[in-house]
Amino acid sequence: MSYLLFGRLNSIVFIFILCVVCSNLLQQQDTQVLQVCLDALHNILKQISGGTLAAVVTEIEECGGLDKIENLQTHSNGDIYQQSYEIIEKFFSNETVSGIKKRKIFSNEFFLF
Repeated sequence: MSYLLFGRLNSIVFIFILCVVCSNLLQQQDTQVLQVCLDALHNILKQISGGTLAAVVTEIEECGGLDKIENLQTHSNGDIYQQSYEIIEKFFSNETVSGIKKRKIFSNEFFLF
């Protein structure tokens, strides 16, 4: 019983921290803060697999993290651009259809780029 409670508490804390990083820290102007946050997100995502990864990706989208990561692709610092690009490309992009990237956002709607 206490193990289940501890597991749920860890999940709640993890989701809270993920949302803080996505909703607050990815808006900072300090390049070092942004690099640390992007590194943390990248490391978290690459350690997770399967259905859990899909749940974490969805949580990042719902916290507004994907929008903020996309905005960082216009950052003047090349490292920030590269990190944000790699995260989106690796974890938020689906298959390519006729050379056009197709990405699923929030529901069953697809946007073509």
